[in-house]
Amino acid sequence: MSDVELDCTHITIGTVGEPGDRVFYLQAAEGDRVFTFKIEKGQAAALAERLVDFVDDLAQSLGPDPVEPAPDMALRVPIQPDFVVASISLGFDTERDRVAILCLELPLGDEDLDDDDDEPLRTEVRLLITRTRARTLAKHAAEVVAAGRPSCELCGFPKGPKHVCPRSNGRHE
Repeated sequence: MSDVELDCTHITIGTVGEPGDRVFYLQAAEGDRVFTFKIEKGQAAALAERLVDFVDDLAQSLGPDPVEPAPDMALRVPIQPDFVVASISLGFDTERDRVAILCLELPLGDEDLDDDDDEPLRTEVRLLITRTRARTLAKHAAEVVAAGRPSCELCGFPKGPKHVCPRSNGRHE
């Protein structure tokens, strides 16, 4: 896949699996073109947090977010990841008044190397969404992240049947 830009008609973050064993996905579509990317829980949480700050900053300079109907936030099936995301960054397309979410592919092996300079060949996908949709995505992503296992009050790691808190020297679950 080469570099791609989507003016998204659908964007969401969702999971497959049970808490403690979930796989996180970022999914975007432009019409019938659907792209699904495997992401980490930490990436979903960071994107949610950063999007809120980013859109709040934009609202201060551009005015309030445009009003839009609530979008469907469900993952579309079948869920087949196009690639694993190495990094996510944000930008803003002033001409189109769109928040840009840039997803860079994580190269998985030597077959992804460019013969000329031994740099990995990585696809970059640019997802363009309205400010309102960015705010909706941030809220939804935060809810998806929070729906997992509760965090330990002492160490912040997820609680579970085998959790031994490092801050309690193993004396307290």
